[in-house]
Amino acid sequence: MAQIRGFAIRGLLHHAKTKGLAASELIRQLSPEARASYTSQITHSEFYPYEAFTGLIHVLDQILGDGAGSSIKEIGRSAGKEDIKGIFQVVAFLASPEKAVHRSPSYWSRYCDTGTFVEEEIRPGYFRLALENFPDIDPLHCRLIEGWNEAGVSSSWGTRNVKVTQVECVSRGGKRCVFEGTWD
Repeated sequence: MAQIRGFAIRGLLHHAKTKGLAASELIRQLSPEARASYTSQITHSEFYPYEAFTGLIHVLDQILGDGAGSSIKEIGRSAGKEDIKGIFQVVAFLASPEKAVHRSPSYWSRYCDTGTFVEEEIRPGYFRLALENFPDIDPLHCRLIEGWNEAGVSSSWGTRNVKVTQVECVSRGGKRCVFEGTWD
């Protein structure tokens, strides 16, 4: 089973806090298996069961959205903005959004122990990346990735009209998850 770093979980909890939601209330709504990860403080660098992360995404969407993923892309944007100010700040110093997108696949393994991002095409105003070897990725996690990438590209260089769309997903029968991004 996949594992995810604590900073991803802490990012979700931070977003919840900005919306006035108490972590204890969110955790109470998780499955017993997912709740077990929250018996002690979540640390940034530790790996946690993927279910602890995806369970939290689903609870947040039930509270902030419609339960079908409507709020998740916005949560991803919020997390992306925070991450660019924090642990991924070095990316912001790169010369262009294209160079940052080119380096982004190397960051995946620092975030999750399952799957590999592969660069397919990057050119001014466009990218196409594929997430391979993660057959059990949660579809809401894919929505989060869309939002995170939108914020990542727009936060650092002032690019406008950033749009990231998942064009293929394993949860919809695809062989991998493919994301395309455009911007002005």
